[in-house]
Amino acid sequence: MDKNEVIKKIEDKKIVVITRGIYGDELKKLAGAMVDGGISCFEITYDQTDPNTKETIKENIKMLEDAYGDVLTLGVGTVLTTDQVISAKEAGAKFIVSPGLDPEIVDYCIEKQIPVFPGCVTASELAQAVKRGLEVVKFFPAETSGGLAAIKALAAPYVGMKFMPTGGL
Repeated sequence: MDKNEVIKKIEDKKIVVITRGIYGDELKKLAGAMVDGGISCFEITYDQTDPNTKETIKENIKMLEDAYGDVLTLGVGTVLTTDQVISAKEAGAKFIVSPGLDPEIVDYCIEKQIPVFPGCVTASELAQAVKRGLEVVKFFPAETSGGLAAIKALAAPYVGMKFMPTGGL
């Protein structure tokens, strides 16, 4: 699935469910309920404190792909290293989300044609995203970074940039 397809799916549904610390059968039940409710975009986050997080992500993506692969668009979030990008992509992630704009992660994803949505809350970060041809960024942490008013202010000069607010709004 290419970048435009991922963005279109997210835009069509207008929501990405972010799961943190929910795995196995509990995650499968949640995904089933969300799919039944018409929500099909999911971000499974890395748990940076769990040494087995890569394997857990891999197992859960496979489980959800087996159960709902024809419906779900699965991504991996809280990605902090290119090694995590590689692991997530190998596990079947269709997109990557990072809490900040890490040039190494973003450039790697662009080079490998992996849709990436880095966290941006300042004009300087947005300028870097625009330079790299990104069309959508994560606005994180949304509430403490000014919420909707901040998004509107940043969107004014960065016409066409789309924001995925996360962390309250």
